[in-house]
Formats: sequence, structure tokens, C-alpha cells
Amino acid sequence: MKKLQVLKDSLFSEEYDVQHRFLNVALLALFLAGFICFWMSVILGLSPAANMIIAVVDVVLGFSAYFSIVKKKTKAALILTCIVDLVSFPYMYFMSGGMISGMPIWFVVSLVIFWLILRAPYCFIMYGLNAVILISCFVVEMKFPDIIDPIETRGAVAGDMIQCMLVVSGLLGLIIKYQTHIYEVQRKNLERQTIELRETMQALESANEAKTEFLTNMSHEIRTPINAIIGMNEIILRECKSENIIQYATSVQNAGGILLDYVNNILDFSKIESGVMEIEEDTYKFSDLVAIINRIIEPQMRKKGLEYKLTIDENIPEYLKGDNYKISCIASHLLTNAVKYTEKGYVALTFGCGRVDYDKLELIISVADTGVGIPEESLSNLFSGFNRIDLNKHRNIEGLGLGLAVTKHLTELMGGTIEVKSVYGSGSMFTVTIPQAAGEPAETNKPAEIVDEDPFVAPHAKILAVDDNKVNLEVIKHLLKKYEIEIDLAASGDECIRLCSNKCYDLIFMDHMMPSPDGIETMRILHSGDNLNRDTPVMVVTANAIKGAREEYLKEGFVDYLSKPINTMALETAIRNNISPELIEKKQPEEIVEPEKTETEEAAEANEWIDKQAGLEYFANDEEFYKEILVSYYEQLKKYRPELPALVDRGDWKNYTVIVHSLKSTSMNIGASGFSAMAREQELLGKANNADEIRKSFDEFIRCYDEVFRTVEKMIGIEN
Repeated sequence: MKKLQVLKDSLFSEEYDVQHRFLNVALLALFLAGFICFWMSVILGLSPAANMIIAVVDVVLGFSAYFSIVKKKTKAALILTCIVDLVSFPYMYFMSGGMISGMPIWFVVSLVIFWLILRAPYCFIMYGLNAVILISCFVVEMKFPDIIDPIETRGAVAGDMIQCMLVVSGLLGLIIKYQTHIYEVQRKNLERQTIELRETMQALESANEAKTEFLTNMSHEIRTPINAIIGMNEIILRECKSENIIQYATSVQNAGGILLDYVNNILDFSKIESGVMEIEEDTYKFSDLVAIINRIIEPQMRKKGLEYKLTIDENIPEYLKGDNYKISCIASHLLTNAVKYTEKGYVALTFGCGRVDYDKLELIISVADTGVGIPEESLSNLFSGFNRIDLNKHRNIEGLGLGLAVTKHLTELMGGTIEVKSVYGSGSMFTVTIPQAAGEPAETNKPAEIVDEDPFVAPHAKILAVDDNKVNLEVIKHLLKKYEIEIDLAASGDECIRLCSNKCYDLIFMDHMMPSPDGIETMRILHSGDNLNRDTPVMVVTANAIKGAREEYLKEGFVDYLSKPINTMALETAIRNNISPELIEKKQPEEIVEPEKTETEEAAEANEWIDKQAGLEYFANDEEFYKEILVSYYEQLKKYRPELPALVDRGDWKNYTVIVHSLKSTSMNIGASGFSAMAREQELLGKANNADEIRKSFDEFIRCYDEVFRTVEKMIGIEN
């Protein structure tokens, strides 16, 4: 029973590949054909020598089948079969009647079977050898007919021919039938796999649709509370007079901006992965693009005290056609990344131009820095999602590791390329090349942004804000206060319609996701009815910031789109663009009196050893707390100053390492990052008991130690 199962598996199980299964069938068929031929030869009375050769050949074929089916040694089986064919054929030909017998038929069978069971080039070799043998046999028979052992009677000849034709046709029929069976099995498997693949694709499409819907909802749900946080915080910064509270609010503002960047990066990355990110080509003014990028990056540069170098190729046309929003995202990601990993020196942004033909060009964006650089082994996975380079060393640097991944995807989506060159410890340079077309200014299009940034007020303008979230209404109300605009609030679409029936507004800010009627339905009611605000521009203000949302809202009839959290610059631009210019008045500048700085503050800002602002960030910008820490740090420095030389003299590296380890941490906390790095080097040398290197570098370390000590003295107001 077990042997029968092995035989069945050898013919039908996928444990054997198709070629192996076909070889098994051919060998079994040949073995059975040989067995039948032997007994037919005996019955027909052929010569005993011929019968003996047939028997030997059949036994060898049986061994070949055994090697292939049971032992799975296909190579041995094929070699044995080929040898039997080449050796036995001439003997059987001369002893079985020559060309007036069934041997030529068997010759044709052998050719066909070897074509089927052998792979190239062996099938060609066997075909050639068999052809040479057959021709040789024919030639010898024609020249020496006496060496043929003839079949004695015509009846025996007829019987031999009939049994050969029947056996051979059955053999070939069996092989062809099996081959058809294999084909049908493979065809059905392919159909099944096709159906499964189609079902998988449908499931993936459904998952993508669900993912897109989730992104839409997540965008709205996350941006709504962020809008309240950032908006209310903006109001605190505008109206509060307490210096401490302003410092706290500034920290909240920075954290809120970082959180919003994270949300935007995750959404962009998810949209790219799900294939819903598209390119929107339109004509834009290149100088506006540069202005937007500068506005984003310059505050970051100032905060870290870096030099910002901007170079623009004069050959870049004034107007270009492309997706300027995504280009600004690419440049901003690269610049932000450069600022994060650069502590001193500069960050350089260069715009170049490569001409392709008359109206086609390549916009080349290069960002170089003097930062930490990238290790060579990290370059290969630099653009992977959620990847941070040298995370242990740069753990204090904020970010999800998505900026470069999004940058690469956006670049490739626009048909561009991105390259990076970096020297670890010296800096990096990223170069992005994006195809663009020369554009022409469109007179009918509103400018995306107004360059005039002079403060303005609009005391005669009347604006209605509609939102079912009371916090959002308070945010927009207070944000508009600085413009002296008359503002009314509506907590629903019905309330909006009621207010609009009694008062004409210059602009309406409309939320979308509200209980019935929602923002779109409310706008349609206003524009279709016979009321005072039939022609009033309605601008959507929504947390729905998913891809394509702006275009869909504009198609619905909104004049503009503002996403939550509300960006004050975008809000100001929306007001300028959508109310009558006659309502806008230039605001008279207020006289600002700068408080005089104390000597201590001037000393803190002037020193090169301690970055006060960096230190304040560790203590929530609390000046008093920071000063207390400085005093403690001063006492620590004063205590350790005589101990360190003594420890070096004694070679007490254990206690030396403990002290410099403590100095490393506390120095970083108060903003002395350079001295902290030196203390870290000393700590590593101490752990390695590297006495020679410690003594070589100790004088320089102590010199810097004393510089930091004197700087702290000035900052806390201690006179020598």
C-alpha cells in the first residue's frame, strides 16, 4: 500500500516538479511497453537473442524507473536510459528484422520521448546520436544485408508491425494524455490563483478606501483640538503681559507646531503609501515660492544662531508651472532637517536651473550644511520611513524620521531625483532635481499669497464665523480682534441662516462638519435664497486637510479654503483676498520701547560658552528656576576645581570619571553643550583608564573649565 502511494505521489504530487513527474510517467510507460513487447515477441516466435535483448532492456528501464520514482535520482535514471537506448538499439535492429520490422517505429518513439524528458542541450545531443545510429544501421543493412537476422514469415512481420503500432500508439497516447492532465491541473491552479489574486486586490482596494476614510476622519479629529490649543495659545501671546506666562505660551506654541508637523508628515506618508497623493500642476510665481520657504525656515535659523545662505540662479523664469506646494514641502523638509543636525556654521539653500528645451527645465534645489553629517553605512536606508540616523547620539533631536522619506516620495512623484553627499562630522548636501515648465502669469487667478505684509485693520468689515464647536468660535473671534473687525458668531447652520436674513456680511467663515445642515448645505441655502448674503463670499474653515479637499470645496462654491489649526498668516491672507480693498486700512505702527538689558543679561547673550536659550528650554523657559540651577552649577564647578588636578596626579581614574560624568550632564542642562562634549570625552577616556590621553588633554580641558566658570560667575552676578 505504501509503495502504491509513493507511485501515485511520483505521478501527481507537487512534491515532484513537473519535469520529474513527466520523466516518471515516460519511464513507467516504456517499462510496460517493453514488458508487452517481450511477450509478443515470444508469441510471434522471434529469435531468442532478440527476446533476451528486449528483456534486458526492460529490466534496465525498470531500474531507471525505480531510481527516478523511489530514490528521486533523476540524473542517474536519465543516464541509464540514454545508455540503454544508444547501446541496445543497434543490436535489436539487426536481430529483429531491420527496416522490415517494427524497429523504425521504436526509433521515432525514442526521438519523441527524449525530446520530452531531456532539457536542452541534452535533447539535441540525443537526437543527433540516435539519428547517426539509425542512418548507420540503414547503410550497413543496405551494404551487408546478410548480417540482418530476418523475421521468418510474412505473418510474423505483420504481427511485429501490428504489435509495435499498437504498443507505440498506446505509449504515446498515455504520455500525451498525462501531459494534458498536467496542463489542466496547472490551468485550474492558475484560474484559482487568479481568482484569489483578484479577491486580494479587491480586499486591498477596500483597505485603501478604509484607510483613506480613516485618514480623513483622523485629520479632522486631531486638527480640531490642535486648532483650539494653538488658537487659544496665540490669543495668550497677543494679550498677556506677564513675561513668565508668555514664556510658557511660547513653549506651548513651539510644541503645538511640532505636533502639527508630525500629524502632517504622518498623513503625507500614509497618503503616499496608499497611492492617493497626486500632483497638482499650476502656474506659480517663483519669488512667492522662495518667500514662503524663507518664512518657514528663518525663525529656526535665528533660534539656533546659524548663518542662512540663499543663492538663486538668475536664469530661473519668473513664472513656473508645477506643484509649488509640494516643492515648498521638499525644500522645507530638507532645510528643517539641516537645522536640526547643525549646531554651528551655516545652512545654505541654492536654487539652480537646468534647461531641457525651450519651455522645459529642471529646477535644482540644493541644501548644504555644516552639521554632523551622515555615516556611510546609514546612507543606504536614509530615506526609509520612521528612520532616525544615529538615534542614540541624537536622541535629543525631535522628529519621527519621516521628513526624508516623504521628500523622496514627493520628488519621485513629480518625476524628479534626489541625491545626497555627506562627510561624517563635517556636513551634508542634498540635491533635488524636479522637472518644471516655464509658465505665464494668469490675470484671472487670484494670487496665492499677498506679498504686502504691512499690518492692517478693517474696522468697517463685518464677518460671520459659523462652527458648532464653541472653542473654535472663540479662537477665530480672538484672532480677528487685532484687525478690529466686527465679528458675529453662529453655532449652527440654522443660526447662520437666521443671522444672514437680517444682516449683510462682507465674508463668512464656514465650518463643514456640522449637524444638519452642514457647511456645504448652509452655503447652498444662502446662495440660492433671496437674502442679504446671496453674493457674500463664503470661505470654508475645516479640519479636513486630506488630499484633494481644497479642490472639492472650491468645486462646491466656496471662494477659498482654510485648514485647522488656523494659521494666522493664512487667515490674514484670506481676509485681504476676500473682502473689499476699500475696507482695509493700514494700521499705524505702535511705538515699542525696548527695555534696557542688565549687565548680567548682556554677558549671558555675549558669551560663547553657554547658550542661555538652550538652557532655558530644559526648564520650561523659567528664568528664576534657570538661575537657581546656574547657582548650583557654579557651586559644583567651584567644588570640583581643586579636586580634578589632584585626581589626575594620583591617577585615580575611577573618581575622575565620576566627576566628569556629572559635569557632562549638568553642563548640557544649563546650555554649555561644547563643554559637555569635552566632559564626555574625558569620561570615555577615564572608563578606558587611558592615562596618557587624559594627561595630554587635561590642560585644555581645565582651561575651558575655567572659561565656563567665569562665564557662570558673570551670569549670576558674582564679582571677582
